[in-house]
Amino acid sequence: MSQTFRTTLRLDLGKPASAQAASLLRQLHAERGLSYSALIVPAVNAYYGEAPADEGLRETIRSIVRDELAAAPVQLGDLLQALNTFTPQTPPPPIHSDEPDEDDLDDALDSFGC
Repeated sequence: MSQTFRTTLRLDLGKPASAQAASLLRQLHAERGLSYSALIVPAVNAYYGEAPADEGLRETIRSIVRDELAAAPVQLGDLLQALNTFTPQTPPPPIHSDEPDEDDLDDALDSFGC
């Protein structure tokens, strides 16, 4: 006797996210000939099952980026030359720390698909 977990999935088509999910499920069901269960199971596992490993990877990458940026040498000559050639037309922007904040790192990781 096989063990089966039964549940009912109800999508409110009046809500955009639910309507989009329903449309995608219908489209994939028709194109691939797979049951809704066969479509939903890998999606749920990929979205919820891999989150801790993915977050661990993101934190590892953040740590590496922080370490590399902290260790990057600043060439004083190049910096002075850049400052001498710059003639501000507007007030300079506020001075920020060279260390990126979490939003900067998240944006960078998102651009790489991490």
